[in-house]
Amino acid sequence: MTPEDLLALLVTHRQSLAADLHDEEDREEVAAALRELREAVTADRSAAPAMRRLRRALSALPPGHPVSDALASRRYAADGTGGRALPTADAVGTVLNLLEPPAAPAVPGAPAVPDAGPSPESGAGPSPGSGESRALDPGEPRAPEAGELPVPDPGELPVPDPGQLRAPGPGDSRAPGPGDSRAPEAGELPVPDPRQSRAPDPGEPPAPDPRELLAQARERLLSAPALTEREHAALLSSHGDQPGLIRLADPRPGSSTARCPRFQFRPGTLQPLPVVLRINGLLRADLDPWGAADWWLGANSWLHGVPADLLGTLPDEELEGAALELVEAD
Repeated sequence: MTPEDLLALLVTHRQSLAADLHDEEDREEVAAALRELREAVTADRSAAPAMRRLRRALSALPPGHPVSDALASRRYAADGTGGRALPTADAVGTVLNLLEPPAAPAVPGAPAVPDAGPSPESGAGPSPGSGESRALDPGEPRAPEAGELPVPDPGELPVPDPGQLRAPGPGDSRAPGPGDSRAPEAGELPVPDPRQSRAPDPGEPPAPDPRELLAQARERLLSAPALTEREHAALLSSHGDQPGLIRLADPRPGSSTARCPRFQFRPGTLQPLPVVLRINGLLRADLDPWGAADWWLGANSWLHGVPADLLGTLPDEELEGAALELVEAD
């Protein structure tokens, strides 16, 4: 499916696209990617970065949406000229107009913006009564701009009648006492009253310890099927220290060798899968084996499954594309 096919699909399902992007940040990211794509198409430059950004943004769509299903089941093929079939700027604008927020409405009763009159280059002066702007005379009040509240003239403010003023009565407000809290002044943040702070509820669970979460994640990865010590020794004997394989140092008592997850090999053999070695290279498994193992053994929203479980089910290009999207996003 070419980028042009993807935009045609977005145009067809543009109403459900706007409805299913519930998060405002997701909608804005899709709109920003479409704006970048429209600029690239209009300027006749490479649209590959914009398409990658658009595919990442569209991954926020829920499973079952036609666009989400198309992204999960198809890869983008190059056209016969070696490039990619690009959509038109009008097609991009059709989807973009539905996602971009509407312009702010005019404030009722706001004064119209005065006409600037002819430009100085024309040599013609403004004609009387045309609504042209002019310099204000000294002491002349400035007219409020659109959306701005008018400032009252101090000379027009009503003067209170001295006969209506009286001293505070028993029911009126009083000066604050020693134990009273002071009301915040304009522009000042209120200070919370320590007497009103809530003690922690004994029934509330404590916040998780980051070290405990890390230990749980490592335990999950170490519990995945892996080579036995005998198989690991045979691997070293036949292939040597095979670069590109994930090896996890097992800190648990009684473990003398590193754990080598079994999904990296052809079933029933010690032959590494070429696609696994390529993706491990993309994920820099030599520097971060735990991060690479977590990508393989964790749920992947782009692939709608666990990558290790999808080996042999999805095309190798689909798995490599998902790993590449992660690397490029970083």
